[in-house]
Amino acid sequence: IGLVILMNAGCQKKTEEKIAIKVSYWAGGDEQVGPIIGQMLERELPDIKVRMEIVPWDGYKQKILTEVAGGSGSDIVMFYLGDFSAGLFKKDVCMALDSFIKDDKEFNLDRYFPNIIDACRYKGNIFGLPLGSFPEAPIFYNKALFRKAGVPFPADEWDWNDFLEKAQKLTIIDKEGNVKQYGFGAAVWRNFMYSNGGDEVDNCKAPEKSTLDSQSTKDALQFYVDLVHKYKVAPPYYEQYQGAIDPVKMFMEGRLAMFNTILPLGKSFKNLEWDIVRFPKGPRMKEYDGVVCGTIGYAILKTTRYPEEAWQVLKALTGDIGQMEYSKAVWGVPVIREVAEKWLQDSERFSDKKWLLKELDYGKSFVLHPKYHGEIYQKIIIPALYYVIVEGTKPVDESLSEIIPKINQALKDE
Repeated sequence: IGLVILMNAGCQKKTEEKIAIKVSYWAGGDEQVGPIIGQMLERELPDIKVRMEIVPWDGYKQKILTEVAGGSGSDIVMFYLGDFSAGLFKKDVCMALDSFIKDDKEFNLDRYFPNIIDACRYKGNIFGLPLGSFPEAPIFYNKALFRKAGVPFPADEWDWNDFLEKAQKLTIIDKEGNVKQYGFGAAVWRNFMYSNGGDEVDNCKAPEKSTLDSQSTKDALQFYVDLVHKYKVAPPYYEQYQGAIDPVKMFMEGRLAMFNTILPLGKSFKNLEWDIVRFPKGPRMKEYDGVVCGTIGYAILKTTRYPEEAWQVLKALTGDIGQMEYSKAVWGVPVIREVAEKWLQDSERFSDKKWLLKELDYGKSFVLHPKYHGEIYQKIIIPALYYVIVEGTKPVDESLSEIIPKINQALKDE
């Protein structure tokens, strides 16, 4: 009996001593996903204790860096591809995954969309694996407003001319000159730039100079400005800037016929009859090859005490089941091609939107430079374009020409 008791005690102790891996992710739309992913990891990895920890977005990055400096904290952290991931990778706090990928016979990197995986590289090494992407190509449209105005639904291969014509027909102005319904709304001008063949920088994965002064970008920015100040088919950017109006709310209330945003917002459009169409092609774009495509991923921190177990968690977290669970919950697009095709096929909403997968093949990630969003975009580009976009009082050419040298200098000062 004593031997049986000792054996049972030993088994219980072994169970209690399962290696624990902490996964940190930020709050902001993904709160409901953590428990779902945590349960999946429990099923897939019964010998590892996975703790999902939600962290407020404000201060998330600093908290991670502070934990690393103290030699404690999370084993795996969430990131988005852009200045955030570039900053983490540059600070050398994430573990290169190349040896794991090479030695793990069960793992096949070729299953992922190459365009997305390439953005996870830094100086030749892979420092993270993607979980899901959020293409900014969708334009949501209110089918009831289209029918009421007698306007045909947009087709996926449309262009700016067709888009503008529809936006004008869907804009309703009363006798007093007040706009009762706008044809279009968007907060991201960069999609017009990319859809017209323009780019922010010479290479978004290794930027050396700004290309915002290209004619494609100038034409795109001017068209974006004209939607408000010339054609008056979009809400004033000034009121959006001040927070006086909310395009999302306007779309939900039927005061906005078309709205450019990411798929997850569609989950809130419950009482509308809506559909999505691909972003229209600009006149300088020879062949449409995608607009902005944001991506969420996870990386293993160098300070983890259990790299092998962390790799198993990361592999499951960003693998077939993890991606499918995540995408069903938040309407992100899986980044493993087979999983993405299955998700699309099974989707009630998007089964006929095969162009969503093309966005993962060709879409542009946020610029992979640690200073781009904060130092460059927020402090140089946005202030300079305020009088162009919001006020409509400064020429596009003049504003872009003024900021190019400043951007190039900031890119060099990495």
